[in-house]
This record gives sequence, structure tokens and C-alpha cells, in this order.
Amino acid sequence: MTKNQSSKFATDEERLRLTGWIEVMRTLPTPCWEWKGYLNPRGYGRLNKDYKYHQVHRVAYTVWVGEIPNGCMIRHKCDNRGCINPDHLEPGTHADNMRDMAVRHRADNRTGVENTAVKLSEANVYEIRKLREEGFTMQTIADKFGICTASVSNIQTRTTWSHI
Repeated sequence: MTKNQSSKFATDEERLRLTGWIEVMRTLPTPCWEWKGYLNPRGYGRLNKDYKYHQVHRVAYTVWVGEIPNGCMIRHKCDNRGCINPDHLEPGTHADNMRDMAVRHRADNRTGVENTAVKLSEANVYEIRKLREEGFTMQTIADKFGICTASVSNIQTRTTWSHI
């Protein structure tokens, strides 16, 4: 059997081991297992399984710990999004995750162009609002600036970019 054929029938644990990880010491007593496979732009590992993408830390948790409780997400005690060490993973609610983020000072509360993830300039935001006032559709504006219509709506209603 070729590698592709065997991975088609591999168990989740075999898939994890096939791609593998690198042990890296961070802040916890045990090393992080940094996923060697694909990481999405936010730094989370991704695994293709049954023609769908799955977050690899969730797959690792179910393989080595057990089922994820209903209504829970899997949080990283180590704050390393690429880590799949089951000792570093724990279930919790979204509220737990937000509390972790605040306590560990991981929140990026910068607004506007100060935020490194921003796609638009302040001039773009003013232009978007002007175009909406002139009657242009949200889709037309979204296409012009390479954003989604929800972003246009949020700018118009000042849900985002409220500081200008």
C-alpha cells in the first residue's frame, strides 16, 4: 500500500503520528508537542479527515484523553496554539477561554490601524461610509475593498471602527 492509501484508512492516532510533532520546552513542566503539519493563519494545527478539516488539538484530545464534553472547547494550558500534548489540553467553555485570555494578557484590544490584523485604513472606512450614504450596495462596496458584506455593515453601524 502507498502512503496515500494507508493514510486513507488510518486511525486518528496513526494520522497524528504520521505527521508528527516536535517537543519544545515552554512554561509547563512537560514539553509542548508542536504539530509539524499545516497550521492555519491563527497558528492552530489542522488535519484533513473524511474530506473535512479538523483542529488537530481537538483530535489529539479525543484520541489520548477522551470525548470532548458537550458545549466545551479544548483550551491550551500552555498558550501554544500548535501544541497537541494531551497534558496541555483541557476542556472548557468559551467564557473559560476568554477568562484565560484576560488573565494571561493575550488579548489584542488595539483598534483601527493599530491592530495588526486590520485590512482597511481609516480613509477606506470614511469612503465606505460615504459610499453607503450615496446608495451603493454593501456587496459592491465589499467587492471593491476585498471584505465581506458583514464588515461593511459593521463599519456603517459603527459596530467596528467606532473610534472614527
